[in-house]
Amino acid sequence: MGNQGSFDKSAPKEYVTTKYLEFQAKYEDQIRESDKDLLAILNDFGTDRAGPIRLLDVGCHNGAMLCHIKQAFPGWSLAGLDLFDEVIDHCRKNEKLAGIDFQVGDVRELGATGAYELVVTNKVLHRFKDEHLSFSYASICAALIAGGKFVSFDYYHRFDQELYIVERTREHAEGLTLHAHSYEKTEKMLKEAGFSSVAFQPFQIGVDIPPSDETDLMITYTRREEGGERLNFRGSLYQPWCFLIATK
Repeated sequence: MGNQGSFDKSAPKEYVTTKYLEFQAKYEDQIRESDKDLLAILNDFGTDRAGPIRLLDVGCHNGAMLCHIKQAFPGWSLAGLDLFDEVIDHCRKNEKLAGIDFQVGDVRELGATGAYELVVTNKVLHRFKDEHLSFSYASICAALIAGGKFVSFDYYHRFDQELYIVERTREHAEGLTLHAHSYEKTEKMLKEAGFSSVAFQPFQIGVDIPPSDETDLMITYTRREEGGERLNFRGSLYQPWCFLIATK
């Protein structure tokens, strides 16, 4: 496939298939705080169903999340999908990911009907232009069985605003565009795509992350409110990280 028309100023292939793979490698063993919460959401779904669970991770990249899912749910049938051949080749060669089915593909064109109980996306859809999300949601819905769930960890917020920000760093001088989608618009799009119900679960990080002194290095850091709640920031952007849980 290789078509990046879904994206608005996204990371170039050369970065995604080299330096970003190196950066993400540590998360195979060092699980993110958000990934712990995602595992808990998946566990709640798994305990309610009989029989094997088939899960597809769309935009799996180096397979770090699938590595943790495999360890937590050894009886599940797992698959990973990503846009780039190089990334999928990397996953197929990783012994930690043995037994997982990896394929090159586009979320808008999964080409699967009722193939999965669960589809997950992890920090993927905030790079998509608004007009392409409806195609992605419809494709994901079609890939799920009746009663299946789509779980997404991304930028979702409760305000009637559709936001985007372009950031430029030493790695991305041309700029990357990040989108934050409202609950209302997201729910409307998902129900139009065929989902019956949609819920949002805001993410609260449980650790302090210090800011960097380098303004051209965009990494997450936290600020504490008076009540002790930690807020995630990326540069000047407050990151509304949130779990979306949609049922077909």
